[in-house]
Amino acid sequence: MADVAIDWTTATQSRFETGKTQLGFHAILTLSNTLLLDARLLYENYFGDMQAQLFDRFNRHLAQAQSTTPETIKIALDDALAHAPKQPLGRYCMIQGSLISRAAMHLVNQGYTWAEIHTLFDEQEVAADVIKGFCSLKALQVSDLALLINCSNLLDAQQQIKAWQWLKKHADFDLQHTRLAAILTGEVMYACGMQADVAAIKTLNPEFEPLWVNRVWPSSTVASSGAHLIAKAYLDPDHADQIWATINANAETMVQFAQPKPDTEFWIGNMFQSVTQDIQPVYQAWLKQIH
Repeated sequence: MADVAIDWTTATQSRFETGKTQLGFHAILTLSNTLLLDARLLYENYFGDMQAQLFDRFNRHLAQAQSTTPETIKIALDDALAHAPKQPLGRYCMIQGSLISRAAMHLVNQGYTWAEIHTLFDEQEVAADVIKGFCSLKALQVSDLALLINCSNLLDAQQQIKAWQWLKKHADFDLQHTRLAAILTGEVMYACGMQADVAAIKTLNPEFEPLWVNRVWPSSTVASSGAHLIAKAYLDPDHADQIWATINANAETMVQFAQPKPDTEFWIGNMFQSVTQDIQPVYQAWLKQIH
């Protein structure tokens, strides 16, 4: 939290626009909500119009529906996919996975369970298509990394690790200094933590530690610190109480700052909440086995 604790004033506006300053958390949250509330703005400015148009079609269909149900989600999803470019096939598979992941989260936010969502699509089949598509691309762009992250809630640890290894070999950009790479570390470590895959965590941690974190963007700070704490918990079990106290404190702090609403689709602090809710029980069971 110290990385984003510097307050923001209008005097730093020009520096913010060139990415040369840190912002206070409340200020950056306000600015992010203002600038990026509509996902179109992010995709149009960084990754071209195609993905933005697909998300826009999906959102418009849902907005016109009287309620968010599996049926209305399916209609919106089918319409968006009908307008997605089919070539290259690998990228289409990722776009499909990204849209389906978004559709699933809409339903989760409406109180549907994954068992109910499974009737809409087979998440394991979609995840397999995403990884197959991702690993068929020989020159990966930043937009491909963004699509992979959008699909992350569908992928298990082995799939996440396979994607990371492929990304290292085929990234057509400076992976070491790309903000989204730090966000990916949070997704990969979360998946490994959910499976208590200590061997993978031990191997990946040295690779993730040097990745650059853009401190202007709290999302990358939260993701990288979350990854670090998950790894630390599994690699230093003698200090488990202290490490989990830090994770729990982070979760409480981020809730107080962000004040998320029940229907919030995603907010930058929920990684710590997910770690405490999902990984901590898995971790406690693992801890009993090794003692």
